[in-house]
Amino acid sequence: MIAQEKWKDAQTVEAAYWAEIVQREDLLLYELTEHSEVIKLLLPFISEKTGLRALEVGIGPLGVGFLAVYAAVHCAHITGVEPLPILNIDVVDQALKQYILNLRSRVEVVPAKGEELPFDEESFDLLCCINVLDHVWTPQEILKEMARVAAPGALLVLGVHTFALMDYWEELGLRLVKPTFPNFIAHPHVFTWRRIESLLRSQGWGLCQVDRQHTHRRLFGKRRMSFWIATKEGS
Repeated sequence: MIAQEKWKDAQTVEAAYWAEIVQREDLLLYELTEHSEVIKLLLPFISEKTGLRALEVGIGPLGVGFLAVYAAVHCAHITGVEPLPILNIDVVDQALKQYILNLRSRVEVVPAKGEELPFDEESFDLLCCINVLDHVWTPQEILKEMARVAAPGALLVLGVHTFALMDYWEELGLRLVKPTFPNFIAHPHVFTWRRIESLLRSQGWGLCQVDRQHTHRRLFGKRRMSFWIATKEGS
């Protein structure tokens, strides 16, 4: 957990970041495709499924997220949770704007924090949280809340920026030297691969599949987006 003021500062920086994105075609295209590689991990688990009740936590002010782009055909309904307001798209390319609005129409956006999901227990079959946990107030509470609202047998696709061990300590040192650097403010949490797996297990998630592309670089290596497919333990 971080201080409430620190979380508010992170939200302010994040809001400014998204305000620029919705005015630039190149950044919009980047956001739509940034984490496309995770679908290779997820598809084996959902390729024969339809009608899934889906939840994406931290869908972003674009109002689209990951599931609406890559997994909508498998979902009966997609709910997206986002504490920041959904922004208007203000670009010259009207075809791109309409495409994004069409994707946005696939999602019911609920304004809420991931630590306080306004849903009943066992409400969702597929849950998604990508590039979110290092921005939030309490990462463990988000994983706990997602486990609470996950139905028996539900899947979680999780993406988190992780650091190799040596770079983790270097990152902490840099944050002490440059505490006002916007990227550090926007990402108040720093994770190693092992820490994320520990958090998942402690909050009721069992691991099904892990992105192992760079497991040999857990000691040395720069920050990278790592992915997990998990299921609620006891399912």
